[in-house]
Amino acid sequence: MSVADEVKKLEGEVVGVEKKVVAEVEAAIIDIKAEEKLVISKIVNEYLKVQLQLQGLNQQAQDGRKKFEDEVKGLIEKYVVDTTKYVFNEVDLVFKKIEGK
Repeated sequence: MSVADEVKKLEGEVVGVEKKVVAEVEAAIIDIKAEEKLVISKIVNEYLKVQLQLQGLNQQAQDGRKKFEDEVKGLIEKYVVDTTKYVFNEVDLVFKKIEGK
């Protein structure tokens, strides 16, 4: 057998071994993904659930703030409050004169 024939034979064997190694590595990766899939799914589901809750709470906060602002605007109009001289105090729930005005 010539050297060229021997090299071709060895190349064929190397390619065959390489395909087996790649198949084994791919199978190991698939096995790992399959084993971890449930854990990862639970984590993602919890994360998404919390994200939805946060979005809901954020929307409630925005809605509440808008209601508050609308109510204060209504009071400003009702009592004809000069907003350059008075500011609504959220703690005392009164219009207080701005210092220095």
